[in-house]
Amino acid sequence: MCDVVLQRGLIEKVDPKRGCFRTFLLSALGNFEIDAYRQERGRNGQRPKTIIPEDAEQWRTIEPSESDDPADAFERQWAATIFAEALQRTEQSCLANGMEKHWRAYEARYVLPALHGVEAMSLDSLVTDLEADAANDVSSMIHSAKRKFRVVLREVIAETLDDPSDVDAELAMLRSYLDM
Repeated sequence: MCDVVLQRGLIEKVDPKRGCFRTFLLSALGNFEIDAYRQERGRNGQRPKTIIPEDAEQWRTIEPSESDDPADAFERQWAATIFAEALQRTEQSCLANGMEKHWRAYEARYVLPALHGVEAMSLDSLVTDLEADAANDVSSMIHSAKRKFRVVLREVIAETLDDPSDVDAELAMLRSYLDM
C-alpha cells in the first residue's frame, strides 16, 4: 500500500481545506482495498500469500485480520502509531532531561505491562532497582512521567489536526480504537 501512496503521488494531492489528512488517507487506502479485491476476484479465487512480520506476536492485537473491517483496522493502527510516537518522545524527553529513573519506573510499572503483558513491577521492587529512598519517591517519579506522557500525547495528536481544539475528541476516539 505504501508503494501505491507514493506511486500515485497521493501525499501531494492532500488539500487541508478539504479535510484532515487521516480521512484522506483512509479513503485512498479504502479505494486501494476495493481495487485489490476486484483484482483478486479475477484470479480464480486464489488469494495472495500474506507476509507476517517477525514480531507478529507483539502486534497481534493491532494488525488487521481477514475478518476485520478495513476502516476499523486502519483506525486501530493509526491509534497505535500515535501512542507509540508519544511513548517514544516521552522516553527521549525523560532521558534528555535527567529523568531516566522516572522513565524506567513508568516503563516498568505501566508501559511494559500494557505492551507486552508482563507483570508490573511492585513499588518496593522499583525502590530497590532504582536505588530510591522510598516507595513515595518512586510513585512521584511515575506520576511525573505519566503527566509528561499525557502532555506529549496531546502534542502528537495536535500535530495531526487542523484545529487544535479537536484534541480532546481525537484522544477519545483513539482510546476507543484501542479499547482503553
